Amino acid sequence: MIFDIAVVGAGPSGLIFVKKLLGNGLNIIMFEEHSEIGVPNHCTGIVSIRGINSLRIDGLDKSIENRFRGAIIYPPNCETKLYVWRKEWQAYLINRPTFDKIIYQNIADEVNIRFKESVIEIFREKGLWKIKTNRDIYYSKILVDDEGARYNIVRKLGLKPPGYRNILPAIQFEMSNVRDIDEDFVEIFFGEKWAPGFFGWIAPKDENKARVGLAVYRNFSPRKFLEKMVKHHPIASKKLSNAKIDKILGGIVVVNGPLKKTYGNHFLLIGDAGGFTKPTTGGGVVIGGKISEIAGEVVLKGVKENNFSEKMFREFEYRWRKRYGKNFIMMKLLRKLIYRLSDKSIDKLFLKLKESEGEELITKYGDIDEQKKLIYRSILYPKISIYALYLEMKSIFERLSKMF
Repeated sequence: MIFDIAVVGAGPSGLIFVKKLLGNGLNIIMFEEHSEIGVPNHCTGIVSIRGINSLRIDGLDKSIENRFRGAIIYPPNCETKLYVWRKEWQAYLINRPTFDKIIYQNIADEVNIRFKESVIEIFREKGLWKIKTNRDIYYSKILVDDEGARYNIVRKLGLKPPGYRNILPAIQFEMSNVRDIDEDFVEIFFGEKWAPGFFGWIAPKDENKARVGLAVYRNFSPRKFLEKMVKHHPIASKKLSNAKIDKILGGIVVVNGPLKKTYGNHFLLIGDAGGFTKPTTGGGVVIGGKISEIAGEVVLKGVKENNFSEKMFREFEYRWRKRYGKNFIMMKLLRKLIYRLSDKSIDKLFLKLKESEGEELITKYGDIDEQKKLIYRSILYPKISIYALYLEMKSIFERLSKMF
């Protein structure tokens, strides 16, 4: 059988892509290497309310475990903290396996999903994709890659995946008997000594349960750093000293931003495979979902017009870059700035933010999904931008002085 579309991977981006195509009589096949949707779980599950609602997923409420008004952000020394919040609810904490299953239930009647089936090889043969799995061989007119952060298919397509420094190992503890947490706020902990290359977090599920985790550069052990944060962090350890670990989850955080090219001859990349995660936080459910909707619209247009030219596939990249490209650029620049600073410089930057109405600036212009406006405004705010540039130059000279 020749399928119209083959999707490698059944993560949220792939499922949302297929959802966009429903009702058009297309013959779609999806390959999922695991035995069920949403398993294993690699995600904390913090999503913006406005963003997740824009995806129009029936039954979303069944996956919601908590909601947040804002965040409490700590620098490495914890002497200054920033409260960023609004009166209105800003984010949900969702159960990711349940969330993924809900999307699947929206599309299950119209798509053929092959569970426990891994794609091993792909070829172009007589104008079609020949897809070899661990069980069989399939043919498809269009290939959509939602394989996640493994990048096996990306490499086979001749594209370059993110560098190792932008793929961070992460770990998360599901913990109970947590104390002194405000269930309306996520807590975030910066510092090279606590989470080199990223940050740590406590995301409350209720007044005494939370998801506690971090990510680090690949040459470090995330487990060792999380245990260190739980036992020795000046703030987190007090909240977690009597807590019990109920479950341990591992995963990958991709902070590279989009690949240089996300389309080609009869194929598209979506989700983590295309790098559609935020460089600042690694989150990609909403922004990846919105870009998958664009992919669905482009493919559907091509099917209706019987047009599978390179121009049609190029339109996908043109449209997502026009809508989200500047956001990705600005988030990547912010990440490079923050993680080049020493812990002492970050401490000073937090103090300057506190003194210079930085909390108000972040509260007014901050957006979980589209951070471009806040970053622009911060650049235009000289008390913050000039001081941040000074700290970056100071950090560079300090690092150079240690080398010579």
